[in-house]
Amino acid sequence: MEITLSTPSERAAALQDTIISASGWRRCFGGSPESTSGAITPVEQDITILAVDAFLNALGGQQNPVIVVGTDTRPTGPAIAEIVLLTLLAAGAVPRWLGVAPSPQVMAYSGQTPEVSGFFYISASHNPVGYNGFKMGRGDGGVLAGAEAEEVARLFRKCVADQQYLQTRAGAVRHLPREALQEVLSDQPRWHRQSLDVYQRFVLAVAAASGMEEESFTIDLRRGLDARPLGILGDLNGSARCAGPDRSLLPWLGVRAAFINDSPGRIAHQILPEGAGLQEAAEALREHHRRDPAFSVAYVPDNDGDRGNLVFMGPEGEPVLLSAQEVFSLVMLIELSWIRYLGKNDDPLAVVVNGPTSLRVEEIASPLGARIFRAEVGEANVVALGRSLAREGWRVPVVGEGSNGGTILPPAAVRDPMNTLLSLLKLHSLPLMPGHEGISLAEARSLLPVYTTTATDDPLAKMQVPPISQKELKERYEALLQQRFSEIREEVATELGVTTYQILNYEGVETRQGAGNRSGDHAGGLRVLLNGSDGTPRGALWMRGSRTEPIFRVMVDIPGERNELHHRLITWHRELIAQSSGAVNA
Repeated sequence: MEITLSTPSERAAALQDTIISASGWRRCFGGSPESTSGAITPVEQDITILAVDAFLNALGGQQNPVIVVGTDTRPTGPAIAEIVLLTLLAAGAVPRWLGVAPSPQVMAYSGQTPEVSGFFYISASHNPVGYNGFKMGRGDGGVLAGAEAEEVARLFRKCVADQQYLQTRAGAVRHLPREALQEVLSDQPRWHRQSLDVYQRFVLAVAAASGMEEESFTIDLRRGLDARPLGILGDLNGSARCAGPDRSLLPWLGVRAAFINDSPGRIAHQILPEGAGLQEAAEALREHHRRDPAFSVAYVPDNDGDRGNLVFMGPEGEPVLLSAQEVFSLVMLIELSWIRYLGKNDDPLAVVVNGPTSLRVEEIASPLGARIFRAEVGEANVVALGRSLAREGWRVPVVGEGSNGGTILPPAAVRDPMNTLLSLLKLHSLPLMPGHEGISLAEARSLLPVYTTTATDDPLAKMQVPPISQKELKERYEALLQQRFSEIREEVATELGVTTYQILNYEGVETRQGAGNRSGDHAGGLRVLLNGSDGTPRGALWMRGSRTEPIFRVMVDIPGERNELHHRLITWHRELIAQSSGAVNA
């Protein structure tokens, strides 16, 4: 193919617009956030070549490594994939091209196939359609974490300015025989079928992982669904899940399944599966429930299909949109109850969540004998902490990111809506909670502690701040918090019983207590616990510069239905951040 090299200055400028983190690399490949063009520029070709090259070098120079490659359904996916496959071939790697496939399928296949060395997945997850990017991982089924992710980024940045190096790498790609790429493309149906089979078996094994034989689990599940039918509607929104197992696996289990927007690439509405992104599913669920009352739940994935948020039919016969925090909390409640139902009471139980996950998870975990551990935002961080705790002897049935509804059930290493749906099927079809046999999904939701928590799609959850170092911003924020806490002390004391506060910093898998207690990487999340006189958290404030979008994320989390207090706190919290960043004068 024709490859026109970009200049070092063009690549340096593009690098400024590229977000690189362990959660994924993302940039606006399509020219604008809403672009539907499939074309990519020479500088984007070069960035892709250098990213693949850095990934292979970070694998340690393996001889002919087998690399699984897949993509979500964004318009630029095919063009980027062609460059990825050519670069892998030119470097002597052996690509297994799956085409469009949900990211959990790509990662499960990588983790369950011994000869696979790693994966390179092309996606920008929930970002607007004009974005795209990369997720990379070894053959353990999870994205690169910590030092490995940083090493790939270091190698990539090192080569961005080296024109001779790029010319050599691009030259190898340009001169590769076209037949080599055609052979990889022609093998796609075979590898996709194999990966789909591996993924379906893995999903069922994960659901039964807490102690039942997989065959007994599926038999009991199907028997329960036969006795008590359940209908699930999937609004796949043109995502990679259109090419996944959803339309075959759910009916095979005995679910009455229906799907809308299930043609790959036909993105019908907002990609982020929250708020407005759930409305079409809610309307379709209402209509299906009217025709068949068994239909009581709908799910909507993001574009790469690694999370799916929910809509339930409520007790009044109207669809209820669950917040992302509720989705995670509900799955956690079910999975901990599942452990207790099976009588697995010997090992200490741990649940790993990210910093902005609601305090409601502590309320759920404590009566079930589990302890909550927290890590920085990013599935790589929560998975790494979960694995570390498991090595120490903890039983870790759930890890995830409550702030976005992402649920990971080990041995899985990526969030997956199939994990969420199979948890719901356990609740619906098996007597997990003593005295609650036959509990409905809506009834289960009513068991969750009530919290008022800033939703990620709330306009108040995002801020644009002027260019400023995270170190300086957070130091200013901590000083302002100390000066101005008196402005809200009386209100939070009256409503929540709060008398003081505590600052926590999250860096990777670490939680560091106290103002200024950061290692030097000041980009992690900062959380302010609002504590009672006994030291018990009664609420929380949180903030972090996003590593996947050019925004600053903020959140308030308080118990009960307290919308007015929530608005007061989020407004005050934002004022302190704006003043700390220089957006407003002190």
